[in-house]
Amino acid sequence: MRYLATKNNHSVWNQMDSLMNQLISSDAVSYTNKPAVDIREEENSYFIDAELPGYSEEEVEVKLEDNLLTLSAEKKSEIEDSSPQYLVKERNYRHFKRSFVLPRNVDQKNIQATFEKGILTLELAKKEEAKAQTIMINKKK
Repeated sequence: MRYLATKNNHSVWNQMDSLMNQLISSDAVSYTNKPAVDIREEENSYFIDAELPGYSEEEVEVKLEDNLLTLSAEKKSEIEDSSPQYLVKERNYRHFKRSFVLPRNVDQKNIQATFEKGILTLELAKKEEAKAQTIMINKKK
């Protein structure tokens, strides 16, 4: 899991993420199916761009449960048992599942997803109260 870091807690979460990756890597777990993602923050939203080459929009699923956003996909073999015998067959069943803990300032009812040319883009709008605002200073009476 990865926490979408904000400016104030970025280094702490990076350290925790690094430790978790070390623990997981020490087991015989393969991450070859883990899609590469870019996460960026803009004034009104967070964006997640996930690279999913070879998957179609119909094979990709995005779920939100509580504060956990999960991306997953499954690609089944397109070749039936009655097909000719292959000398090499490397394209077969594959799947992935990747989860992200969302920051508290994400408006969970305002998440948009688009899929184009193998890139899944999620826009996670920030809640209104989380956006920066200017506070007026009143003169004393």
